[in-house]
Amino acid sequence: MSRPPEVSAVVLSYARPNNLRAICENLASQSFVDQIVVWHQGEQRLTLAMKDALRRLDVEVFYSPNFYTRGRFLAMQFCKHDTIATCDDNQLCFCWQEIYDLYVDEGQRAQLVAALDKGHFGDDGGRRWQDAHMTMLGFGSMLDRRWCTVFGEYVSRYGEDEVFHRKADRLFTIMQDEEHIVFQGDVSPMRGSDGPESLHKLPDHKNLSGEALMRGMICNGYQQFAGEWRRVAEVTT
Repeated sequence: MSRPPEVSAVVLSYARPNNLRAICENLASQSFVDQIVVWHQGEQRLTLAMKDALRRLDVEVFYSPNFYTRGRFLAMQFCKHDTIATCDDNQLCFCWQEIYDLYVDEGQRAQLVAALDKGHFGDDGGRRWQDAHMTMLGFGSMLDRRWCTVFGEYVSRYGEDEVFHRKADRLFTIMQDEEHIVFQGDVSPMRGSDGPESLHKLPDHKNLSGEALMRGMICNGYQQFAGEWRRVAEVTT
């Protein structure tokens, strides 16, 4: 990169709007963050006090039906910059500077950078299949929104279906078809982080996650052969 990029921040909000002030204050304190967008897709409305607090921070708030994790990517169309910092409304990330420094490391090609908590980082080794690497974006991550073009292949095959809405984060990271920079970061769960509204509490979470993996790998040009993912060319030769 010729110079460190300015960053637009996207906060995906659903059922925990009372956490937004602390999250946005934290983001606003980062020197590289030039814009903060909150994508609120929950039924619980923001209080007047919260609206005033976000207005003072110059936060742009958009209201939407619930598109689940796809909402994160819908919000990016309203961002001023291609470099996106993003998190959910249930995590407070204290390592934004580390994320940014890894993302803009001089002489390196930009790669997706994601911080995870201790538990999820411990499972990271099991989320790699050939070149593909699935990770989570909601704890605190940085990416280039132009990479969203990978969704075109998915939509052309499967349409904008339930898997696309619910598992957009997983599809996005898998379909980059490369390893990401993932580390155990200084992140703290906020109120409601493990509540009944959490996606992993839904009864079909594991089934949809498995379906997202399968579809993402197929879109990447892989097929399962003898229990392993292989490139189509490798299977047919």
